[in-house]
Amino acid sequence: MKQTKYDPIKKSNRCKPELIAAFDFETDNLGGTLLMGQYAALDLDGEVQDYGYFVGTPDEILSEIWRVMNYYDSHHWVAHNANYDWRYLLPWLDENGKNLFISLATDTKIMSVECEAV
Repeated sequence: MKQTKYDPIKKSNRCKPELIAAFDFETDNLGGTLLMGQYAALDLDGEVQDYGYFVGTPDEILSEIWRVMNYYDSHHWVAHNANYDWRYLLPWLDENGKNLFISLATDTKIMSVECEAV
């Protein structure tokens, strides 16, 4: 059986290509203080068009990630470890008055998050 590499960006008859971006947080142990946030945004060819990282207070890190998400608002954002990473961003978005629509796969697993821009 021939095994092929999965390519989410590649055009096919079933789906159109999407702009993808991802974020990830680093913390002081699991569930600890937020230490750093990083992101990468891809173009339609799957090439990295931008990337960066932020350090500072948890509020500064979350604010910067949100700023980048708004800058790349045409991208579909994913998280490295969604249930873990979103637990830091969702309360911050709620506290800052953002309207959220959260879809759950199970009672405890996030499937998708939609949020108004700026």
